[in-house]
Amino acid sequence: MPILSISSLHRLEIHTDEIVETTKVSTFATIPSYIEQFIFDSGSTINWNEFSLTLPEFTRIRLLSISLIDCNQKSVPSFIFQNLRTLSLGLLEVSFNWIIQLLTKTSCLVKLKLTGLVDADGFVVNQKWIRLFESAQTLVRIFVNVSLELDDESYHCEKIQAPLCALNLSLICNGDDNDCNLYYGTVNRWWSLRGMTTRQ
Repeated sequence: MPILSISSLHRLEIHTDEIVETTKVSTFATIPSYIEQFIFDSGSTINWNEFSLTLPEFTRIRLLSISLIDCNQKSVPSFIFQNLRTLSLGLLEVSFNWIIQLLTKTSCLVKLKLTGLVDADGFVVNQKWIRLFESAQTLVRIFVNVSLELDDESYHCEKIQAPLCALNLSLICNGDDNDCNLYYGTVNRWWSLRGMTTRQ
């Protein structure tokens, strides 16, 4: 690959429609370790456990952006991001607890960005946003732009909305399904959770 001959490379972006399962992710280990920004944008989900095997090679990485991680993640590897300042994750029903575990491996993280499709637990119900700041002592701000599919209108209630509002997060139901409900009965609604929360 021509990339191997570029000795001054500090930013690496990989954009692909699909990841072939037979591709050895470990081939990234041959890329010079002085890369500081790594952006991986894929139309298919990434197996974090395989991908993370190459991370020790990126000792200077300061920005890491992964477009799509799914819910099939196992334990978080023991590798610690020594220099990571910014982490951006596209989520596909990844558990909130997994994110908490991941942040314990970031010793210098300042900014976290979460996008994608998530479950309610941790994000809306049994909110654990403060745990993220507790897990990453240097974390200053979290940018949130996620979607949820919920069938409970009670998410409009003060008990749910007030704690989110205090964190500068807004939970909004997308669209009006009243006409649909009259015909089909109760249906799931799409909700958006957005905002930027900062360390108190």
